[in-house]
Amino acid sequence: LSFSRYFLSGRFLHCFKLAEQWAPEAIQAARQGLLSDRPVLPAGVSSCASEVAGRMGASDEEMVMVAGFAGGLGLSGSGCGALAAAVWMRSLAWCKTHPDRSALKNPMAESLLKSFEELTGSRFLCTEVSGQRFNNLEEHDYFIRNGGCGKVIETLTER
Repeated sequence: LSFSRYFLSGRFLHCFKLAEQWAPEAIQAARQGLLSDRPVLPAGVSSCASEVAGRMGASDEEMVMVAGFAGGLGLSGSGCGALAAAVWMRSLAWCKTHPDRSALKNPMAESLLKSFEELTGSRFLCTEVSGQRFNNLEEHDYFIRNGGCGKVIETLTER
């Protein structure tokens, strides 16, 4: 019912207008990035999200795709990036083995969330789970390489 009210209110149109304004710039940035000779990623930098995805069997491309989740979705300190990567990987696996079913009711992801909640005491923010706020990739990389969030990463990837 609330979803229907949202659509009837017309507020969803704001999202479409933002996307319309942003899309040309995003397409141009993607084209420039794909045409560049060298990647602009710092060599050897790891992230909690990429580490989780890699342990779950992700390809290099998939590990790059989730790297932005690190440090609380883009180093923001908000939602746990490792959890986001794990749920995404479990949802990809679910969709591959159950192409006719929705990933929204994915028991693999639900089980993962339960384990995460038990481990963290139902805390989902990176700043609360890690006890850190990261200012840049190097700080996050140092934290992860020195065992930061090790138990979280282990819990998310043990299945």
